[in-house]
Amino acid sequence: MNEPKWRRFEKLVAKIQADLAPAAIVKHNEKIYGKKSETARQIDVAIRQSVGQFEILIVIDAKDHKAPVDIPELGSFIDLVSDVGAQMGAMVSASGFSEGAKRRAREAGIDLYRFVDAESEDWRTYVSLGVLAHCSMLKTASFTLHGPPWLATLEFEGISIFDGNGQRLGSPIDMVSRRWNENLLPQDPGAHSDLELADGPTFVKLEGRFYPVLVRAEIKVEEELYFGKLPLTKIQGLQNAQTGWVLSRGYTTAPLSYDLIRTEWQRLDEVESLAVTIGLEIKLTVCR
Repeated sequence: MNEPKWRRFEKLVAKIQADLAPAAIVKHNEKIYGKKSETARQIDVAIRQSVGQFEILIVIDAKDHKAPVDIPELGSFIDLVSDVGAQMGAMVSASGFSEGAKRRAREAGIDLYRFVDAESEDWRTYVSLGVLAHCSMLKTASFTLHGPPWLATLEFEGISIFDGNGQRLGSPIDMVSRRWNENLLPQDPGAHSDLELADGPTFVKLEGRFYPVLVRAEIKVEEELYFGKLPLTKIQGLQNAQTGWVLSRGYTTAPLSYDLIRTEWQRLDEVESLAVTIGLEIKLTVCR
């Protein structure tokens, strides 16, 4: 016989809570004696953890209903929390909560959560993360070369730089592009000068002979700010119905690229102009 859907929902809630609190003892479908009712009360998820000489009891009620949980159901759960002497109570709903239930929960100190699962067939939830992207871009670069006097007579575009092993490093432009793409140059916005473009001595080659040369660069870095919603393709957790924050042991995002950010996200002049919650800040280097 197939297990009822509501029972599987309770077990999922218990599993998530066990993942979130590995040091606690989490039990599904436990009976706890009610001090006021003097009867055994059924608890969907019971969490116990010792703090010093004290044992903390938290009870969770899991509701797999099509409609949001309303005040009567919440009131019954508040009575249950008091009856079993729990220090804290929380309710998890597959369909959220009414505004009245949220107000009643705040008054009674009950936490409310909505079940989140981006992959579940029965309770699939579409979740996205508000992301602020700092995109660093290399806007300009200038070079200083010190070497033999005849170096000034060469066409800049035709100059090739070599390392101590005679390996061609390319032109100064090639060298600065390579070090930028390898994150070996400063990426903070502003001007940066006297930057080395090689890890050892450098040389130019003329008529089969190598001559030492000192290569330095000055670069200007600019930053573009973008805000967008990044879908989460894999996440299982609990979303606080009051704050919107999601509790989870981890998540996987959809692929992200600078082209997608530039074409689909909101360009910002400054972070202070953003009036929404930022869930994640990322820094990207735009390669040349």
